[in-house]
Amino acid sequence: MKKWLAFLFLTGAVTLFAGCQSGESGEAAAQRVLIDEKHTFVGDNSAVGGILSQLPGSQYVKTLQLDTKEKPYGLTVTYGLKNGQNEASFEKSWDAKNSQKVLLNNAASLLILIENAEWAELKIETEKPMSLKVTKDELQSLFGEDLSMYADDPEKWKKDVADRMAKGDPEITKFLETHLAE
Repeated sequence: MKKWLAFLFLTGAVTLFAGCQSGESGEAAAQRVLIDEKHTFVGDNSAVGGILSQLPGSQYVKTLQLDTKEKPYGLTVTYGLKNGQNEASFEKSWDAKNSQKVLLNNAASLLILIENAEWAELKIETEKPMSLKVTKDELQSLFGEDLSMYADDPEKWKKDVADRMAKGDPEITKFLETHLAE
């Protein structure tokens, strides 16, 4: 699982940090000690937070809300400015093109690694706000695989998902157009 998280972070980091300034190189981030989040559940706030801390844009996670009162379980992540962060840097970090890919990458990552999460909503509080809400079933349909299989096979994730996003796959572009809200 640690290997997969490192791979996932690098994949997402390449996407986001082409336009996002994190203060840490992708290589340095990959060398950080990654926590083992295998068998994470949506009710485990610290484990979900641990996953988020490994994903692109983690320095801007403003809130994490876990919806565990009734099924289907899910989570909402809001990216925004926190005390002391530079607004211009934040806005520059979340340009429209890269933001879409990062939101999809992070939503997919959360739904892969959190066994009982059925949906994820990710929001960005920029001047022009953006949000993405997806279900596990929608992503499985988009990628053509059961999401849980990617947790043990980062190379398959790279081939089926990361490479397709990097190349601007028309199916992924259409999916984003129908699932993104401003």
